[in-house]
Amino acid sequence: VVELLYGAGMPVVLFKCRWFNTDPDFPRSTKIDHGLLSVNTSTSWYEHAPFVLAIQAKQVFYLDDPKVGGGWKVVNVM
Repeated sequence: VVELLYGAGMPVVLFKCRWFNTDPDFPRSTKIDHGLLSVNTSTSWYEHAPFVLAIQAKQVFYLDDPKVGGGWKVVNVM
């Protein structure tokens, strides 16, 4: 977490994150099985832009996808 203060004490909060490739045109990046979204965590994007504004972020957690294995994780939105 990074907090920047601008001018008259106007705070801007950033979260450092790791972006995963979720492009639907890239077949090995995501899949949906029984309504659950799985992401291939070995395909990353925006490695030189690792921050997101806190207001744009959603909390998620990842579980191993036992059906596919490897770097695949099931995304759970909080």
